[in-house]
Amino acid sequence: MLRFQNQPDKIFMAILTNSMEVMIDQIRELQAVNQKREVGAGTLESLMPNAGRVFNSETSLKTLKTMLHCHKGPAVYRLNDYHYLLLYDTLEYFCDTRNDVLRTAPNAREKNKASRIAGVHTENLPSECKFADDIYDGVLQSKEKVRFSISDTGNGAGDISVRAINNTSIWTRKFWVRDGDIVDHQ
Repeated sequence: MLRFQNQPDKIFMAILTNSMEVMIDQIRELQAVNQKREVGAGTLESLMPNAGRVFNSETSLKTLKTMLHCHKGPAVYRLNDYHYLLLYDTLEYFCDTRNDVLRTAPNAREKNKASRIAGVHTENLPSECKFADDIYDGVLQSKEKVRFSISDTGNGAGDISVRAINNTSIWTRKFWVRDGDIVDHQ
């Protein structure tokens, strides 16, 4: 399990797992295309604009695979700043592509199917992964260590609160959950 200040809820854990699996597949696909030297082959920076400046595709793939293995295991693993950079780009890519799938779904049934993660409708997650942008702008751009916490708000309704903290900034976003659907955020 990756170490966060508070035990993450099942929604975040599922989103994190799915996003790492998707990014691992995307990096493998990028490597295969680049190996064939096809015209128009993408770059790692097109997938990971921030981490792509620090990692090459082999290192990012190896690190994400290790992080995914650790995330799924029972032992607790501490993350460093480079891990958070990979997670930021991975979550942003996942949210962007998921939102695109939801916008272009051919019918309501496909949209409903695509919007479920861990038994919860995620259709109303902030558009274009705005929460990831807020975390990056407000907290991760500083060179200080960052702590993340994801917790139940304690109101008995299953609402969740996401918080990123460093020595100078606190970023918090609350998500209201009703009947398994994220209905609003603040």
